[in-house]
Parts: sequence; structure tokens; C-alpha cells
Amino acid sequence: MTAIGDKLNPSTKELLISWVGDSSTGAVPTLSITGNEGWWITKAQTNPGSTPPTAAYDITLVDADGSDILDGELLDRSASLTEIAVVAVQIPSGGLTFTIANQSAASATGTCKLFLNNK
Repeated sequence: MTAIGDKLNPSTKELLISWVGDSSTGAVPTLSITGNEGWWITKAQTNPGSTPPTAAYDITLVDADGSDILDGELLDRSASLTEIAVVAVQIPSGGLTFTIANQSAASATGTCKLFLNNK
């Protein structure tokens, strides 16, 4: 995961999450996202990589209570197109877990960029 700050506007930043599926099962490890509690996610952009994932794969951002804070906005993602979801969700205390499900393409790659605002 890479945090990309905006030097001109310190109240915004982007988190770029790059992922790779297992070379045999396609399974993608979960990722803990911490240090952004209280910030608002305003947009999420998903991009399949050069080795495309399984069509209609699912991304969730799970809070400490086990709920997808984006309420399903990143389910059924395209294996060939960039997709954007516009949301307004505050990151809760305790951070988030980034998960990918329904992805079985060996060595599939992709990115998920989260656009954050702290106001």
C-alpha cells in the first residue's frame, strides 16, 4: 500500500493498494489499513492489472465489527475496465481490512485507489 499525499492540499490524500493473486489458487491476502482513522473515503477506483482477475471479483473494506463500510459498492468488479465508486464514508477507529473474494485467476493483479479527505 502506498500513501500519496497532496502537497498543495494537505486535507486530501490517496491510498494506492496494489495486489497480486496466488500463482496457483489466485487467492489474495488480506491487508490491514491503519493510520487513517477519521478520514473520509470519497471515491474508490479499481483497475484490473495486466494479468486480469476473475470477472465480477469482490473488494470489501471491513471494519473491526466485520462490516463492509462501503456497503457493497466494490462488489462485482470488472476484469477489464477501470471502475469508480463515489462514496462518503468515514474510516472508523480500529482501521480496516482490505479483502478480495471471488478471485481465482492465477497470478492476477490489480489496484484499488482510495481517495481520502479529512474534512
